[in-house]
This record gives sequence, structure tokens and C-alpha cells, in this order.
Amino acid sequence: MFINNIRGKLDDEKSKFIRATLHKKTSINKTITVNKSFFLIILILLFIPITLFSQIKVTGKIVNQKNKAIELAEVLILSKDSIALKSELTNINGEFALLTEKGDYLLQIRQLGTILWKQKINALQDLNLGTITITKNEQHLAEVVVMSKKKLIEKKVDRLVFNVENSIVGSGGDAFDALKAMPSLIVGENSISIVGKSIVSVMIDDRLIQLSGDDLSNLLRSIPSENISKIEAITTPPAKYEAEGNSGLINIILKKTKKDFFNGNIKTSYTQAKYGTENIGAGINYQKNKLTVISNFDFTDGIIAPLQKYDIFYQKYTWKENYIVKNARKSNSARIALDYKISPATSIGIEYNGALNQSDIKSKNDSQIYNKISNQLDSTIVTSSIKNIDRKANSLNFHGITKLDTIGKKISFDLDYFEYNYSVNNNFNTNTFFQNGDLKPNSSFFAINDGFQTIKIYSSKFDISLPLQLVNLSLGGKLSFTKNDNETLFYDIYSNGFVLDSEKSNHFFYEENNNALYASVNKELSKKWNIQLGLRLENTTTKSSLAELRNSYKNNYTELFPSFYLTYQTNNDATFSLSYSRRIERPSYNLLNPFRIYSTSTNYTEGNPYLRPYFSNNIELSCVKGDFYHSIFFNYITKGIDQITFTNDVLNYQYTKPFNFFTSKRFGISENYTFNKIKGWQSNNGINIFYTKTRSSLKQTLPVVEGLSMYLSSYNNFTLNSLKTLKAELNFTYQSASVSNSYKTTGYYKFDAGIKKELLNKRLQLSITITDIFKTSAITFSNNINNIQQGKFDYQDTQKIRLSAVYKFGKSIKDDKREFSNKEEEKRTK
Repeated sequence: MFINNIRGKLDDEKSKFIRATLHKKTSINKTITVNKSFFLIILILLFIPITLFSQIKVTGKIVNQKNKAIELAEVLILSKDSIALKSELTNINGEFALLTEKGDYLLQIRQLGTILWKQKINALQDLNLGTITITKNEQHLAEVVVMSKKKLIEKKVDRLVFNVENSIVGSGGDAFDALKAMPSLIVGENSISIVGKSIVSVMIDDRLIQLSGDDLSNLLRSIPSENISKIEAITTPPAKYEAEGNSGLINIILKKTKKDFFNGNIKTSYTQAKYGTENIGAGINYQKNKLTVISNFDFTDGIIAPLQKYDIFYQKYTWKENYIVKNARKSNSARIALDYKISPATSIGIEYNGALNQSDIKSKNDSQIYNKISNQLDSTIVTSSIKNIDRKANSLNFHGITKLDTIGKKISFDLDYFEYNYSVNNNFNTNTFFQNGDLKPNSSFFAINDGFQTIKIYSSKFDISLPLQLVNLSLGGKLSFTKNDNETLFYDIYSNGFVLDSEKSNHFFYEENNNALYASVNKELSKKWNIQLGLRLENTTTKSSLAELRNSYKNNYTELFPSFYLTYQTNNDATFSLSYSRRIERPSYNLLNPFRIYSTSTNYTEGNPYLRPYFSNNIELSCVKGDFYHSIFFNYITKGIDQITFTNDVLNYQYTKPFNFFTSKRFGISENYTFNKIKGWQSNNGINIFYTKTRSSLKQTLPVVEGLSMYLSSYNNFTLNSLKTLKAELNFTYQSASVSNSYKTTGYYKFDAGIKKELLNKRLQLSITITDIFKTSAITFSNNINNIQQGKFDYQDTQKIRLSAVYKFGKSIKDDKREFSNKEEEKRTK
């Protein structure tokens, strides 16, 4: 009856969906493309369940010797080979109902690992077994302990799995250390990306983390590697996940946590680059009976000093700019997650993530202008700026999951709220000096450029997993609503005070509604072959407007995102996999704001309200065998977005604006090998070669930018004593000259090293790490716009030494274990 109720609800939802779709067809969108999109998703939702109409119903009621109903007993239908085909839990009245094909089966009733009753049945027509009384003569299952060690690297149907608990990095480190040992990942100081792609999104226990930069780094460094079971690299995400993001996903799976357990950690670190940065944090976790609480708090205070240089080669002049920055930052972040187990099958949870970041940025831009004919200094433009930035992010997630049986049927939901507040106060002044250093008359310029932004996102989603006799079926959907309010104010400063410049000020509004449905089918064709098909449909409506102009820009589009996976297991323990997925990348909210934000009197940035999302198609063929991982990948981007810096040769100013203008093709080969033949030494080595070709539709840019690139990496971990309390690491990465969208970049390399010591029965960990030892990680970007060559040198103050200490504490009451659920939110803020 329980499954009938669920099926009835699903059928009602399908009927409502069909009616809504037909109504939408006639009143909203009459295009052939949209009609086909909805028709295809309906076919997928109905294709598999249609086989259920010819099935046999098996019903009954289970009571004990006192004629009292037994609730939550599991009723299974097993094949002749004792394979579980169907499973259902009894309701509060002890009743159950299962659907199956005609045939002979074994019906089994069990609870908490104990077989209570079993009987052969002949299901040729609907079968009512009446009341089944369970006596004290129970048949106990024998305990089976399986002692097997997982492979270090495994290939699943839609992801690559790195089993951290079997690796040398699985103890004495943190999540950041573990990620470095994952094949095909590029782990920077504050970023994680996949070779050949850009920065990826990070999940913990299948829930998205909406932190980036320092906030994400601090969170990952607060997770001990001992708590990580495995890391999954999902380079071509299946239909279950949102289609947003070209680069894929990283999923960190935590180990099961102990029941009736209290533990935590206190950590502190000091980092010395050009200036110093201090960090202190703590995490406290609690599990008692049905309640699990996970928390983490972090505070960072320090200064970074990136350096940028610009060279612009005008026809008559050459500009050489030095941009020196001193960024004093304070960051506070907190994460609190509570999960409560309502019953053995149902749990609910709530999670809060918050971050408060403050930056006081002092910068100086010296622009030296040289005459090309005389090659002499003509003049110098000096801009000084003091910029105060406040960022606040708060997210709240409420989630729940109900397991319908023990063979994988479950329903889960998430409700999310996210709010982001950003404010900036930029005071700057510009002066122009002659060659001899004298101030040019009437060249002084003083201004204040303020900005305020508020983003609110409401979203909800549900997922249903239905392992059926023929296939594994997954269904789900999502609704999200976004509101973005962005105001820019520009004041000219004169001797008599501030004057608002209305032509340089604006108030920008943006709204977005995204609705999605997906279906995924997984089928094991044989012991060697497995196939998975998925289709996700997303409909997006956007509206943006400028208050001053009283006009708006509207956009509505519906897109399909198919995914396909095929794996083959050979006799010699090699796994081949072919995967494909289509993805979408929507423009960030700031890129849509059409107004100008000035950094100097001759340099500004503006957005583009006409930006459209761009799409990518990703294909990958891979093979995992032993300690080797081989991959061939292809990525194709259409209508790509990039920011172009335009120059004016007459007025000598620069402005940056984003456009949908390029098509990119990238083909690559990736080879990874994990060396662990020598005790105490694990080395993950990779070589990646890829060719990129970008075509531009903007006449001001070069029509084609292309190049062959190579990325090398070697992450080495050493255990230096028999107690495994002294460890070291030595890492090397090299990136050759490459193509980044419409720009070319120079190559770079860097060495990192570190040593860790565990004391006090491994409760205290002390470590020293040095990154970018030889200060060789700077990159230069180059482009040619309107036949004017541009170059940008970028060094992010990455040479640094970090001293850190982590103290772990905890108390166990019992040794029982259970699996805890974790977290997720949603956002697109860049």
C-alpha cells in the first residue's frame, strides 16, 4: 500500500505536469523547440514505469504472537538465486504491498538483521497472504565480515574515485592535502580546478559548498584527512546535478562517524608572504542518540600584496603601468549543521553557513607614457586609491531523506535560502606629471565610486531513487528564484564638496527564475558492461532593468542537457569508460550590470545586460588499470563569454567589457600514475597535453587564437619514521604557455615543500609548509585588440611560509557507528 501511495502521488504529479506543460505550450511558448523539449522529458518520465501496469500485487499483514502489528519490518521478494528484487517496509498497521512480475519467488521478512519469516510463493495473479504471525523461533543471520581493501583509484560509471583512506595522505593531513593526490586535479593556494578546465565546484557528502577563495580553503583545511573516505572527480556530471558549470564537480565523501561521540579540534596558523596573516579556528562535533551536530568556526586577519603590470602599445605611445596593492583582510566564517533521525528510515537536517569578509585595499597605479618616436618618457599618470569592501554571505538549508527499503529506494528534498551583501567605497585621485616631474595644470581628478549589491536566492529541489527489477531509475526537479539589486554612485570631489554625477551612477535590478526536471536510467547490461542515460530540462526566465532609463531586458530560454555513460570491465581488471554531457555557464550578476565602475580617470569596467549563457559539450574516454589512469577528453564551447579590454588611441583610455563572442575547441590527453612501491613514499604524477583553438566573432580581436599546452605535476608524500608521526611533502607543477579563452598566457612552474610532526598520541600536529619556493608562479596574459598589443603581468603573492598547529580532542561513549548527512546550498556569485 505504501508503494501504491507513492506511485499514486507520482502519477498525480505526472498528470499535473502534463496539464501544466500543455497550458504552457498554448499560452507561453509556442516554439517547436520548447514543445519538443517538454515532450521528450515526459517520455523519459513515463518510459520505465509503463512496465508496471502488468505486474502482480502481493499483500499481507505482519503481527507478533500477541497479535500486535509489527511496524517497519522489511518484506523482500527474492529470485531463485536469492537476489533481492523488491523491498517494502510495513506501515504502522503492519501491512505491506509489493508489485512484481509473474513467477516463483522467495518471500522473506526481516528486521534489524534478523530473518523473521520466509516462504516460497507462486505469483501468477494478485496474492493476499493474509495475516502472518511471527513466533519466537527466529532464524538469525550469520555475521559476515568481509576483509578486502579497495583500490586506490576506481572508475565508476560517471565519476573517478580516489579512496583516501587507502592512501598515505589519509592520515596526518587535511582535505586540501588529500585533493593534491587526486589525479587530474590542479590544487592552487585558494582554488581547485580540473586539467584543461576552469575552477570546479566542491561538494561534501553530495551537497554543494557555496564558498570560494580563502573561505573555501579554510573550510577544507578544517577537515582532517582521517575523516575522509574518498574523493570523487565528476568531470561530466550526470542529470541529477545542475547543468550550471562547465568544469565539473569534486565530491568529498566523509567516513561514517561514531555514535555517542564528542570531538573537535582547535587550529592556528601564521603565514608570512610579503606581509603576515594570522588564522585561528575551531570545530566541535557532537553525536548523541538521534542528534548529530557538526560545527566549524574560522577567523583570518592579514595582508596580501599582489603585483600587476600592464603594457599597452598604442600607435604613438607605449603605456607601462605598475599596479601595487596592499590588501588588509579580515574574514570570519561559520558552519553549523544539525541532523535528527526521526526513525530508522527518515532523517531531517538544517544547516547554516555564514561568512563576513572585510578588505581595506590601498593601491597605487603609475602609468608611464613613452613617445614611440623619441623613445623618451612623455608623462606619468599616478592614481592612488583607498578602497573599503564588505562582503556578507548567509545561507540556510533544510533537508530530509526517507529510505523506503534497504535496496536503495529513497526520497530526499532540500529547501535553501541564500543572501549575499556587498558594499564598496572607493576613494581615488589622479594626477598627471610632465617628464621633469612637475604637475600638469588642471590634471588633478578626485572622485568617490561607491557600490551596493544585494542578492537573494530561494530554491527547492527533490530527488527520487527507484531501483527497479530491470533498471535503476532516478527522478527529480528544482525551482529557484533570484533577485539582484545593484546600485552604483559616483561623486566628483571639488573644493566645495561632493557632487553626484548622475551620468556615472545607476541602479540596476536583475531577476531570474530557473525550473528544472531530470530523469536518469542506469542499467547493468552484464557483469562487464554498464550504461547510464540521463536528460535534464531547464527553463530560465530573466529580467534586468536600469531604474534611470526605465527600460528592461527580458530573456526566456528552455534547454535540454543530455548525459551518457558507458563502462566496460575487462578480464585483466581494467575499466574503460566513455562519457558525454552538455553543460551551461550563466553570466555572473556583476557582468550583467551595464554601468561603469572607475578605477582611474582613464580606466573603467562595465557590464553587458545582453549577455547570454554559453554552452559546452564534454566528451571523455578513460581507462583505469592498477595505479594508472589514462584519459582522452574533448571540450567544445559555443557563445563563450570573456572580458575584453578595449583601448582608445586618440583619447588614451581603456575600458573592459564582457561579450558572447568566441567558440573554443580543446582536445587533450591525460596520463596519471600513482607510485607506492616504496614503503613510506607515495607519489602522484601527471602529464597532460592539450590543444586549444579559439575563434572570435568580434572584429576588434584576433580571429583565431590557438596553441599546444602541457601541464606536469608531481605530488610526493613521505612517512619518515616507523610510528608514522613524521611526514614530509615535496610538490612540483609546471604549466607551459597556453590559451585562456581569447588570451594567451606564458608558462610558469613552482615548487612547494612541507613537513609535519604529530605529538601527544597524534592529538597535536605541527607543520611547516613553503609554497612557490623560487617565486616562479607569475603569469603574463597577452592579447591584440584593434591592432593594439596588450600584456598583463600577474603575481598573486604566492611565495609564502606557513606555520600551523592543530590540536584534536574527543571522547567516545560507545563504539556504534552510523552515517551522518551533511550539507548543501546554492548560488552563483563571482
